[in-house]
Amino acid sequence: MKEEISSRQLKLLLVRENQRILDRLLKSPGSAQELVEQLGLDMNRVHYRLRQMQAAGLVRVREERRRKGRAVKVYEAAQERFLIPFSASTAASIEELMQQVYHEAMDRFVHNLIRQFARYDPEWGVFAQPDERGNLSMAFGLFNPEPGAPWRAELRERILGEWGGLSLTPQQAKDFIRELRALREKYRRMAPLEGRPHMVGLFVVEGVA
Repeated sequence: MKEEISSRQLKLLLVRENQRILDRLLKSPGSAQELVEQLGLDMNRVHYRLRQMQAAGLVRVREERRRKGRAVKVYEAAQERFLIPFSASTAASIEELMQQVYHEAMDRFVHNLIRQFARYDPEWGVFAQPDERGNLSMAFGLFNPEPGAPWRAELRERILGEWGGLSLTPQQAKDFIRELRALREKYRRMAPLEGRPHMVGLFVVEGVA
């Protein structure tokens, strides 16, 4: 069942704690105590968040378990998925919500990136320098790198983190996106059991980089 989300629900979803609770309940039902233990949140805050989200129709009580003479409520997500139309609120609210989602993914990428760099040389750091447009940019690097060091080639083969722009016609953009998706699907199907997890992010959208 598809049900559009309301501006009230969207406002609640802008709160990171509410996102974490809903994420957990989308996976499986849980009591407030289970949410506290698994998410590391304070019990009072969990109860407060659950009351708000229940009143807004984001979560609901699935059942009540009897424990030591008292009822323990078990919560679940009110739906399997929620549609958040742009008409539910301002574009700025939708943008804020999605920025939170992508910000966490980028945090994980940077965390994994730094761990990989640290394996090769503890003297790695971050250059604060102007880019080709004269704007401040941040880039990982070594101030005095060893010429011809073997890790240089290995890093280039193990890590890809590039952002920039391309000038594409509408047809070229379609072809580029189709080819990228096909490449990712090729390696997804080939994934061996002994393979290591890798983060993969492909971003193509019309606009200025």
